[in-house]
Amino acid sequence: MNPEQIEIHAMHNEPLPNGLELPEQLLFMAFRWLHQGVRIGALTREQAHTEKTQLLDQFTDWMRWDAIYQDTCKMRVELASVAKDMTVSGCPICKRAIEIIDRRT
Repeated sequence: MNPEQIEIHAMHNEPLPNGLELPEQLLFMAFRWLHQGVRIGALTREQAHTEKTQLLDQFTDWMRWDAIYQDTCKMRVELASVAKDMTVSGCPICKRAIEIIDRRT
């Protein structure tokens, strides 16, 4: 879901949509708080706009880091299926790779 769609759901005080990644969930909640803050007068529109801009600037980074994390988790699961073979194979490079991945040295 893109940030504009997330904001529309948040602005209308809808429930958190299913299937969002953590950064998208956080953006949704932040947008909801911003819109509620403006409604009750706790924030001016200018303050909300400034904060929205800051959130959107960070959102791309949050999504990138989430994707890196997800990719790393998948890689480690796939590697676990061959890690034992790499360790007992006698190959010094394989053993060193496993040590590095397991953070043993």
